[in-house]
Amino acid sequence: SPNYLTAQKLSLMLEISLEDARNNPPQKSYHTPVSLRVLRKSTSGTQLEWLAGSGSREGAGGQDPIFDMAEKIFADLKLQVQLDPVGKYLGLRNEDELKARIQEFLDTLVPQAVVKIPDVTARAKASEAIRAALAPPVLLSAARKELDLFFGISGLRLEPGKPIRVKSGLLNPFGVTGTLDGEMQIVAEPIDKAANEVRIAFSQD
Repeated sequence: SPNYLTAQKLSLMLEISLEDARNNPPQKSYHTPVSLRVLRKSTSGTQLEWLAGSGSREGAGGQDPIFDMAEKIFADLKLQVQLDPVGKYLGLRNEDELKARIQEFLDTLVPQAVVKIPDVTARAKASEAIRAALAPPVLLSAARKELDLFFGISGLRLEPGKPIRVKSGLLNPFGVTGTLDGEMQIVAEPIDKAANEVRIAFSQD
């Protein structure tokens, strides 16, 4: 895990690729820059600020209004992450504040998104569907998955080019709520000293 220092800033790039085993949609890739700032470090642990930037996607089959709206919401959300003294992820410190902020964004953005739908019933159904897809618990659950992925490598001995496998929960490939037991492979690439960066690849079976 990084040797965090108070006020230190780190830049991350999350690249997530999804491939449907049912072979109907093409592979989708999402790229999201993240700014990570160390708020405080002490013997009791480390507090970090996680701020996602404007991302991009490839192979997603055109526009995705739900994705675009979720990105707008997260662009202004500062997640406060708590780590224990050895760098283990403990959770979010400001979850209640984040839920309230997400709800405020929804109350502003959803009416704007559906205002051009002429039929009142259709407009109400569209509004309900968007609010369900972007409800505060849903968005925070997605954010926690990214945090779990990144901070889950703390304490692991990663050697460039040598994969390691750990137990993990897979998203159900048939679109059903829940997870399936599986394994994740983690591979660290050689450190790019010129760019001062390292790439770590995660893949789930």
